[in-house]
Amino acid sequence: MELGRISVLPLLVLTFLIGFGVALVATSASDRVSSNNEQAVEQARYLARQGIMERGLSYLRSLKPSQLPTSRVDLPSGAVGDVGTYQDVYLVPDPEIADAQLGEPVPSFVVSATGVVKYVSDTGESMVILRQESEKMRIATFASFNYITHWELTIFGGYISFWTPDTLWGRVHSNDWITIRERPTFYGLVTTCMPDFIHGPGYNPNFVNYDPEFSVPLVHFPQTVHFVRNCAAASGLTFNGQNMYVHRLQFEGDAGVSVYRWVIGAPETDTLVFTSPPLFDQTMFFYGPLEMAGNVTGRVTVGCSSNIRLLDDIKYTDSGPHGELNPNSTNMLGIISEGNIVIANTPENGRENSQWGSDIVINAAMMALGESFTFEDQNDVWEIYQGPYPDERGRIYLWGSVAQKRRGYVHRSNHGGTGYGKDYHYDDRFDRTSPPCFPIAVNEMGYSQFHLESWGAE
Repeated sequence: MELGRISVLPLLVLTFLIGFGVALVATSASDRVSSNNEQAVEQARYLARQGIMERGLSYLRSLKPSQLPTSRVDLPSGAVGDVGTYQDVYLVPDPEIADAQLGEPVPSFVVSATGVVKYVSDTGESMVILRQESEKMRIATFASFNYITHWELTIFGGYISFWTPDTLWGRVHSNDWITIRERPTFYGLVTTCMPDFIHGPGYNPNFVNYDPEFSVPLVHFPQTVHFVRNCAAASGLTFNGQNMYVHRLQFEGDAGVSVYRWVIGAPETDTLVFTSPPLFDQTMFFYGPLEMAGNVTGRVTVGCSSNIRLLDDIKYTDSGPHGELNPNSTNMLGIISEGNIVIANTPENGRENSQWGSDIVINAAMMALGESFTFEDQNDVWEIYQGPYPDERGRIYLWGSVAQKRRGYVHRSNHGGTGYGKDYHYDDRFDRTSPPCFPIAVNEMGYSQFHLESWGAE
């Protein structure tokens, strides 16, 4: 009996080991199949995305804004080296845009492609992996950028740095060299046409959500905005200064708007030339200098052939004290100057070291095509105005966007400190809708600029 039990034990152990070995072999083969399959799935995903970029994005960027499709477009299949192919590439207008009720919808498209990977399993079986991906692509308007410039080089031949106190919440782009010192914070994508940034002292930028992109296509800055002029003419809201008049546009909240004018060089008067209830989805254009301020109810773009002076806060009636946006707001403002947009040196805007008031609040998408968004009376030695030491006027609370041909100063070292600190926030609505007739961003040949919203759009 005892010998019988001893002789059986090795047989049981041997049987267990053989079974365990078979299990190991089976598990190993299964892992290889699983690993091969996972690799093929990732390759198929990669191929689909290549199809979206090579066919979809390239096609959209080959079109001028007037040529954008209004229905489905099927695009060619393709191959990527020895990895595989992509097929069933097509784009359709974004259905969400058709349902937009606020502002002017920004053209957007959903591009889809299917990646195809073929491989042979360990058992000799032919396998095919298909993976469909979709991407939402949205055309860029000048309001799509929290900050955009053509030249970063100032009129004095230097570069203004982004530095530690600067925080930008939306997309940033320049056709020129962007200078960074110390640690500014960027929450949106930062792009430049140049191959790198200028690295200033203590260079250590904080790119929170996106790595910067270099050598991207140039965004063309027009000299005039004929489209905006035409929109205003169609609305019957063109004001001709005949090289004689200054106009002032006063937003009066729910009471609407009023326009005054007086002879250039003469004392300001309240000669009323136009009044209206709040304007919705309308465009105004002024020939000659313009001043503006007030509380905005409505959706309107204001264009001007000359400089625009901001006399005081210009904010939505439903915004917070510092311009904080109401997420349900239906108010929207565009400000476009073919010259400069200038913060006037008024008591309300912090004149003489904030003796009477300080700060300026701006709710708008701004665009300065002649030169810059900047401020008045910077205490340069050649200026008639010479303010106190220092001449700090508060902060600029911007909730919107700023596009400018040349980066302008909003703070100088003159008089121990002159001008404004920056608190720039992006109006996220501008990514999907824009103020009426706001210009689309194109390259030098007039072709549309698109950006990718997020992988995995349905």
